[in-house]
Amino acid sequence: MLDTNTNRPDTPRSDICIHDVVDGQVEFLDALLDLYRELFPQYIAALPRIRARAFLPADVDPRFIRHQWVVTYHDDPAGLVSFKLALRQNLGICLSIGIRPAYRSIVWQGSRRLSDFLIQKMIGQLEIDAASHGNPSPFGLVVEVETPSGTTDPVLKKSRL
Repeated sequence: MLDTNTNRPDTPRSDICIHDVVDGQVEFLDALLDLYRELFPQYIAALPRIRARAFLPADVDPRFIRHQWVVTYHDDPAGLVSFKLALRQNLGICLSIGIRPAYRSIVWQGSRRLSDFLIQKMIGQLEIDAASHGNPSPFGLVVEVETPSGTTDPVLKKSRL
């Protein structure tokens, strides 16, 4: 459940919760920053901007509506998702999606993996954001996926979120 704003997609409270760390809703800010440090150490320099954005409205830049989600499983931080809707283009842009390895294979609400579930939730949020600005459903969601590096294991090189 997105516990901070009723116009966002619901997730059952019992197991998985999605917390949007924007608009000054910073209860999960430390978890968000810790997840970035752990899952995206190459982006440590971006942490001050991520922190600052947590205190700003989601639409502080009138061209976008942005979200910084912390995903918890049984109250433990399991992953993060950062994305935005480009209003003029009516297109979703996923900036970061990272899930701790122990949580990646969670099957939830018909999804084969936690990442599949979160992508569906992102799409749902983008549809809400677009509708709130008088736009039709977005044309799509652009996601960059990095291949795991530093390994010679062919299975790991083909692994997905």
